[in-house]
Amino acid sequence: MRLLFAITAIFLSPCFSFSQNNSFQHNNEFIIYGQLQPEKKTLSGYIDISYYNNSNTVLNEIYFELWANSFKSKNTVFAKKLIKENKTEIYFAKENELGGYNRLIFSSEGEELATEYKDNDKVFIKVKLNKPLNPNDLVKIKIEYELKIPKCFYEIGYSGSQYNMSKWYPRPVVYENSKWVFDSLNTCDISYEYPADYTVMLSLPDYYVVASAGELKTPKE
Repeated sequence: MRLLFAITAIFLSPCFSFSQNNSFQHNNEFIIYGQLQPEKKTLSGYIDISYYNNSNTVLNEIYFELWANSFKSKNTVFAKKLIKENKTEIYFAKENELGGYNRLIFSSEGEELATEYKDNDKVFIKVKLNKPLNPNDLVKIKIEYELKIPKCFYEIGYSGSQYNMSKWYPRPVVYENSKWVFDSLNTCDISYEYPADYTVMLSLPDYYVVASAGELKTPKE
């Protein structure tokens, strides 16, 4: 029996309209490596991000969205939203069926970056840069992570032996009109994010099949 591991990397539609005053000169670039351990229900690895400052503002920090942390407890904003909408599976979930990031380390140029959570649910995290990022410049950030995969209450997680991984990786919050736009799936059904180029490399047991949008590089595998 072949099992399914489905990944979704890119969501570009806003949940409501924004005026876009600045054009994107450069797409952010992601190189994502992950190793799935089904027996532990974890996905771990690292992410290399080339983040471009396409704004007219010098940035001293970058905010990231950690949507997977919405499933750390039954009392997060998103969990309460699901329950209010009568999607009550998370309400009856066991503790070991919840999930979120067990480990997150942000670094740049070999130096660990200081971080600070913006909210109690730990869905938004501020990453302080080790030097100012000028307009039209880029910074390379490495993220080491271990994600405890939750049961699939909504779009992300496991259902039996199948894994659906939508928006599971840390994603930069959009900086627009001189402010960070903290919309998320906590408040709407489609998230708003930058265009980006992705390279995803996954290490999985050989009895899994990967399904994803994108260009297939190794047809034999």
